[in-house]
Amino acid sequence: MKQQISNIIIACIISGTILYLSGAFNKPEPTYATAHFDGGFILIGEIAQQRYFSDMKITLEDETLYSGSISEVIESIENDLVQDEEAFSSKTFVDGVRVKGKVGLKWVGSEAPFQITTETFDFRSTENNPLILVDIISQLKALEADVKINHQSHANDILTFGQAPEKSFLLSKLINAFKG
Repeated sequence: MKQQISNIIIACIISGTILYLSGAFNKPEPTYATAHFDGGFILIGEIAQQRYFSDMKITLEDETLYSGSISEVIESIENDLVQDEEAFSSKTFVDGVRVKGKVGLKWVGSEAPFQITTETFDFRSTENNPLILVDIISQLKALEADVKINHQSHANDILTFGQAPEKSFLLSKLINAFKG
């Protein structure tokens, strides 16, 4: 009887050691992302990619003069207007020009892609207050640099990480789809 009890104890110790060494007791790292924003939340899932984005337009009335990312628009303006450096530094936009856009973060996840705007801008050139080109370019570069440098802190504010939902989560999604 004593021999059987000692065999059981030894088997439990060996099994426990094997389980411990194989990592069975380690808590898995939470990698399943949920984005929280003003309108609620969205399950992104396992994140495959996180990037910053910028999108802007410079328009005059209904005509688009430049559009694209901040860096593309700045490059286009500089290519078009840099022939005379002195004139470039004092160049202003005419009355009615609007510089509008946004910067933010976007993710590609296993559940859904998601993007959120962290900053928006909307400048208008008027006769009394014309926009100075070099000032606008400096502000745009600063916005883009901020989102590049601080993208991880913005992401930390927006995302929470946890364990992936159980496999039954898929079953509940299918049941809800058939009900709706």
